[in-house]
Amino acid sequence: DFNNARVLRFAAPLSPSNPNPGATAVWGQSNLTSRSSPAQASGSAFAGPAGIAVDAAGSLYVSVPRENRVLGFASAGSAGGTANKVLGQTDFVTTNANSGASPLTSPSALYRPLDVKTDANGNVFVCDSGNNRVLQFTGSAKSAVRVWGQNDFITNGPNQIKPVSISSPYKMVIDYSSPPFALYISDTNNNRV
Repeated sequence: DFNNARVLRFAAPLSPSNPNPGATAVWGQSNLTSRSSPAQASGSAFAGPAGIAVDAAGSLYVSVPRENRVLGFASAGSAGGTANKVLGQTDFVTTNANSGASPLTSPSALYRPLDVKTDANGNVFVCDSGNNRVLQFTGSAKSAVRVWGQNDFITNGPNQIKPVSISSPYKMVIDYSSPPFALYISDTNNNRV
């Protein structure tokens, strides 16, 4: 819920017999009826969530492009709460783009992350749109272990159209239909997937 600065959970099952269910949990706000953008970033409030994912362990991940970070919450099963993990920043209150590395970037910095996904192995994938790349993080690591769209972890410029380049990735999906599982990335400024 980008403009209300929150993530909502709706109980299953969603069905025609219950066409307009109410949310049962909220992250980013103190309750289901509040709407405010935080004056200061924290582990419990965020401005403009864009991408969300839940991993096999039930942890919730939220990409927040305005704050140049991805927040991880221990369990999507428990409502609200404070994040226990942050990617792209050194702490829960910093929101600088490419913190500590600007004008370039680093394996632990983000700039406008628009989407986040997880896989069955606990890896976290981030569309780091402002850095024209997608990153893979493993386990509890705060530094990426793999990069798509750039030749290394510090380069962040838009690329020419070639098989290994990405320019402003927007969304991604992991195809679980057959192993090995493919990663699809919307390469927005190059007008391709």
